[in-house]
Amino acid sequence: MAVSLGPNGLVLDNVTLPNNAGGTVIQAKVAKFASALGTSAVTVAANTWVDLMSITMTTQANSRVMMWFDSHQTELGGTNANPNMYFEIDGSQVSTDTNHYFYQNGGRTVISKIFMSDALSAGSHTFKVRGSSYGYNCTWNFQNSNGGIFMVQEIAE
Repeated sequence: MAVSLGPNGLVLDNVTLPNNAGGTVIQAKVAKFASALGTSAVTVAANTWVDLMSITMTTQANSRVMMWFDSHQTELGGTNANPNMYFEIDGSQVSTDTNHYFYQNGGRTVISKIFMSDALSAGSHTFKVRGSSYGYNCTWNFQNSNGGIFMVQEIAE
């Protein structure tokens, strides 16, 4: 069996498997809290939205992106603290937020979320995780040496 990587995809016994076949991951990029926010934790005042992480990626026409976020530890600042986040593409909210999913009386929580976009136009796009807290302050990237992660994968349509 002969296997090689050619300019148009993987070549297996003289048959090319295209690198842009539907469902194929074309590229992936990752941001971590340390690179997005520095090494310090970020305390967010109640009902205030901030950019937690951002990735810019140039995509092909009609491809989609899978966005995945894991917050690691988010500290709930007090009674009725409720960390909240959503995904954004090019300045527009594209996912539901997590409001009231993590309603507790203090402590810590982890928020994980996945989202698949509709087809995108060719060109550069900015993907963001936006964070907030409803009801009371919360601290994202709590214990900042073990921060969360944001990943964007472009997937061929």
